Amino acid sequence: VSQSRYKNKRCLAGESLKSERNFFVHQDGTEDWAHWEAHPWRDDAGQIGGVMMFTQIITKNVEKESHILKVNRELTLLNQINDCILHTSNESLILKECANIFVQTGAYKLAWFAYVPTNQLRANTCIEPLYASGKVGYVENLRFAFDNEDIQDGPAMRTIRNKQYAIVNHIDKDATFSPWLVRARSYGFASVISLFLAIDGEQDLLLSLYSDQTNAFDDTELDILKRIVENLTYALKGIRNTSAFEAAKEALLKNYKELSDYKIALDESSIVSITDAIGEIKYVNKNFCKISE
Repeated sequence: VSQSRYKNKRCLAGESLKSERNFFVHQDGTEDWAHWEAHPWRDDAGQIGGVMMFTQIITKNVEKESHILKVNRELTLLNQINDCILHTSNESLILKECANIFVQTGAYKLAWFAYVPTNQLRANTCIEPLYASGKVGYVENLRFAFDNEDIQDGPAMRTIRNKQYAIVNHIDKDATFSPWLVRARSYGFASVISLFLAIDGEQDLLLSLYSDQTNAFDDTELDILKRIVENLTYALKGIRNTSAFEAAKEALLKNYKELSDYKIALDESSIVSITDAIGEIKYVNKNFCKISE
């Protein structure tokens, strides 16, 4: 009311005012966006006689614009994550860069990954965020211990158990988030999602994203994040399989060299001959040849 009186006073003083986009709440609690203009009107003598007010409700236009911007952000996020996956072959670098992309392009306030030893979970297992971006102060000393009964219903622990995802779209109204509520509020968070990346069972991944908007993780947002998780999971499986192959190859080469070195040492110090079951010689080393000359 005071703002309306102030604007009215300015118009009566001869000033024209307008707002391209103004948010307001009706007495019944409903919300709207409006465009409005206020101009003084003058009588035949040129004196200001009052104020003319023009108002247009633009809520639908604002919602359409917001939806377009949201979809564009989601698709840009997906494209940048995919680009990172295509051009990076190191797991740690992918996780670090993706965390940055979630914050810089996805407009999330915090993103972090943590490794989950799914096949070896014990009561004393403790999950810790490793790769984080955004308001990283929040994850300092953040731990998810499986023997802590107070946090078992939180989004991270639920995700680890169901191996899918868990959403808290309004941290103030969801009792499962109460252990972290005060700290999350201080960082400006309003909603959270955790998603599971099933890589190999030995070191799976947990991804958590935090938004400053309530109801940030609607169906379209969730669909995009599921696609990102699917693409990341596929890429990381490929990287780990390649790494495992290269490690096995390296081990085989090492064993081959050790056997070759052993054979050389044996040839230098021993006289060796190998025969079959009927006594026919199949192999002799150099020292055997020398004494047979």
